[in-house]
Amino acid sequence: MTGKTLAQMAVEVLTTADGRAKTALSHAHAATWRAARAAGDPLPIGRATPPDHPARRRRFWIRAMSRVASPAARRAASPCCMPWPISN
Repeated sequence: MTGKTLAQMAVEVLTTADGRAKTALSHAHAATWRAARAAGDPLPIGRATPPDHPARRRRFWIRAMSRVASPAARRAASPCCMPWPISN
C-alpha cells in the first residue's frame, strides 16, 4: 500500500495547517488504514516525533482589525460576542 507508518501519517496530519486539507488528508489516511486491515496486512505503528502544537492557519484579519478599529467596533464585530440562536 504505502510506505508510511501510522505515526508518520499522524505527524503529517498534525503539521498540515489548512483545515480542509487536514481533513482530507486524515480521511485519506484512515481509508488507507482500513484497506490495509481489510487486506490482512495492517500498517506498522512506527515512531515519529509529533509537533509541540498542531499546525493552524493564521488569522490575519484579527490582527488587522485590532490595529484599525476602535475597541467598541472590535467588540461589536467579534464572533465571540455574537448571540447564539436559542433554538439551536
